[in-house]
Amino acid sequence: MRSRLLFVLLVVALMATVACSGGSSSPTTNLTSTPTVKPSVVQVTMGDDPADRVASLSITINSVTLTSISGSTVSLVSSPTTVEISSLAGTTTPLGTVEVAAGTYNKATISLGGATITVVDPSNGTTVQKTFPAPANPFTINLNPVFVSDGTALVINMDMDLHASVAIDSNGNITFNPLFIASHGKMVGPPTGVGPNPFTGGVERTLGTVSAVSGSSFKITTAIGLRSLTFTTNSSTVFKGIGGVGSLLTGMLVIVGGQAQPDGSLLAVGVMVVNGLRNATGAIGIVAKTTGTPVTQFTLLAQGIVSPTALSGMAPVPQAAVTVNVTTGTHFQPDTDGVDMTGVSLTFDASTLSPAQVVEVDAGANISLTSGTIMGMLPVLGTLTATQVQLEQQPVAGTISALTANSFTLTVPTDGVFATLTKTPTITVYKQAGTTLRNSLVLANGQKVVVRGLLFNNSGYKMVATGIGLLQ
Repeated sequence: MRSRLLFVLLVVALMATVACSGGSSSPTTNLTSTPTVKPSVVQVTMGDDPADRVASLSITINSVTLTSISGSTVSLVSSPTTVEISSLAGTTTPLGTVEVAAGTYNKATISLGGATITVVDPSNGTTVQKTFPAPANPFTINLNPVFVSDGTALVINMDMDLHASVAIDSNGNITFNPLFIASHGKMVGPPTGVGPNPFTGGVERTLGTVSAVSGSSFKITTAIGLRSLTFTTNSSTVFKGIGGVGSLLTGMLVIVGGQAQPDGSLLAVGVMVVNGLRNATGAIGIVAKTTGTPVTQFTLLAQGIVSPTALSGMAPVPQAAVTVNVTTGTHFQPDTDGVDMTGVSLTFDASTLSPAQVVEVDAGANISLTSGTIMGMLPVLGTLTATQVQLEQQPVAGTISALTANSFTLTVPTDGVFATLTKTPTITVYKQAGTTLRNSLVLANGQKVVVRGLLFNNSGYKMVATGIGLLQ
């Protein structure tokens, strides 16, 4: 009897609760809520798969946008940015960092400006240069897998397949139909003791001139593309040739490596001053030919120049010849930061400076402007007297043979830029403990790969590899 009474009282109480809520069957308090998904900080980068005969290709990226599965769009790049593509094989360069609203995105759209291409004729070593107008329509890339912005820091890379984008017929006529491939992943800093990975947010060592210093941050204007990059520093930033960020001065030439941070900033991992003088001139590019033994003069196919005074009419990527004079006071050195040189004894000086090497030239005086053409259609920009010539990392593509645990022979195409300039189709590649094998690559004879590293010429061309990836 007592249990039945308790049951009736419980039912009455429940009915009273329903009546007080206006007869609604919904609970009065919602104890759960849908968590808000934050936007992702996204670094946007540009890379390249190489083309054998292309010595240089510059192009302007007008804009990059993402489209979600619902049709909404997000701008990744909104200001025109000029990049040099051929030097980006095996690496990337940052175009910008933005916040992307949470969601799933299945398309990327790239709007391009004009492009200039320099190729080398394998029959005689002369150059052909052609400028292409901006394409009439943007290019759309279907993202597979889709890009998911979920609050984590991410990287999206737009890779131009240069080999498929540029065609050269038997008469030397050049056609250009850009083809892009997009990839994406998480922004991940490098393990301790390892340099920044350009495919996960790292910025490979970049030449530029300091344009501003503020507190623990500084800004540079890049030699290639004349773009502005801002870097922060902290107690882990390694400075060479200078005491710290407080000693940086506008106009100094520096080489900076960095890592994108989850807040969108770029942290300088290493800063090397290549000229402590203000208002110095720097140039970077490919050695096209040399004069003298040891070298007293060489022609540089310049892909980037920074100068204390504006050079009228010079493009952000000049693709022009600079005559470089070498004196007994010119200092030579390889830029070995981030390169595992363990057990390798190779020299770089006026006696071993050779065609096809990528070098940075430092001059205390401004460039002496001239005009005309050289090596066929290559425009002449002027003359520099070098105070320093520094060997820099570069990409080379070819086929593996004679593979051992620590080295292999790389055979390049006989009609490519390297073989044409050097008159040799082979390079000995040293694979070091610090060499990165992209995507867990297992090397094998017969593979076609892109190798990035320092290229020496000591009784034959030899490259100390920093990274090796499969050629797509």
